Amino acid sequence: MLYYSAYWRGEVMDNSKRNSSKGVVDSALVGGLIIAFFVVTVLMYYNMLFAEKKDSIIKEGEISAQNAVASVESYIHYNSSFVSFTSYALENMLTEGCTHDDIQSFLEAQSTGIINSYTNNFTGVDGYIRGQFHSGNGWEAPADFDATTRPWYKNAIDGHGMITILEPYQDIQSGKYNLAIGKGLNDGESVISIDVSLDNIQKITEQAAADKKTDMLAIINEAGMVIAHTDASQVGRDYSKEQPGSFDYTLYTVARYNSQKLREHNHFEFKDGGRNYIVYAQPLLDNWKCISIADVTSIYNSIRTILIATIVMIGVIVFIVWFIMNTAGKRGVLAENAMAENEAKEEFLFEKSEELRKAARQISHTKDESVKPVGDHLEKIAAQLLEKSGRDADTGGAEE
Repeated sequence: MLYYSAYWRGEVMDNSKRNSSKGVVDSALVGGLIIAFFVVTVLMYYNMLFAEKKDSIIKEGEISAQNAVASVESYIHYNSSFVSFTSYALENMLTEGCTHDDIQSFLEAQSTGIINSYTNNFTGVDGYIRGQFHSGNGWEAPADFDATTRPWYKNAIDGHGMITILEPYQDIQSGKYNLAIGKGLNDGESVISIDVSLDNIQKITEQAAADKKTDMLAIINEAGMVIAHTDASQVGRDYSKEQPGSFDYTLYTVARYNSQKLREHNHFEFKDGGRNYIVYAQPLLDNWKCISIADVTSIYNSIRTILIATIVMIGVIVFIVWFIMNTAGKRGVLAENAMAENEAKEEFLFEKSEELRKAARQISHTKDESVKPVGDHLEKIAAQLLEKSGRDADTGGAEE
């Protein structure tokens, strides 16, 4: 029996090792495929979510900038119309040979009428008409005042009869920033100009932030001067003098983009102070840029948090699935081992039964009557082993 036990248990151990190794490989393969599937799915979902959110932010920035540009241009054109019809009236007066007193009276009346009927965002119509300066608000120029040296005059002359807009300047008395809108008359030497307050443009930028369409909106010219900003304290600053690579200098860089470059690349991302920003820029007038800035740090962090939480959740799910599969695999291996052990035992008992039966038959054919009882005894033992093996004596198969 020791031989029998060692024999079939050795066979079973070999089968157990093979089955166990195969089960580990299968579990590892299935687990790896599951992990790969979930990782790819999560990354695809993350990229899709990230792209959709980014596109949404860019679109909101675009809408905010375009709305601001439309409002500013409407405001500029509205005030420019005062210059246009005033210049037209003056050209007729010059053709009719009106005196300087007539021109002065007209400009004063025109200034008062516009302020009372249309807007109080400017101080009056000024002009240099045929060698003499006129002020619509009654301002008397010093004796040494030379209008032809002033930027508003030179800018209008260079415009050759077109409406011109001078870069904003700060009024010494009020401290506010104004915009000079001028036009040269058809005599080639006379000019009229109005000073328009930038307060309304500033309100437009502040309203954009109040509408929650963007975190920040700034209007900057190519020189780097801040014309309007959601943060009023930034108005008048020169961003070109800021440290290269800083937040403000980056906005100045955008303000220098030409129209062609903006058409090709009207938005981009940058980091400053550990925060992420998406910037959208829109051309405004000749050399201004309306720039919408969105702080996307918290949004990006939220998306990353979703990604991390999803990965952790998937990791837990994968571990649970692996644990269940591994446990089921071990149970399967144990069941297979038990079955193999039983089959080995049955096979061993059947083989020994056959050997004893063969020996019993040989003894029964001898003529020596003294050994026949031994054959009978062997036959009984063979029958007992056969019964324990559960096999059929004739076929060797399992009994029904």
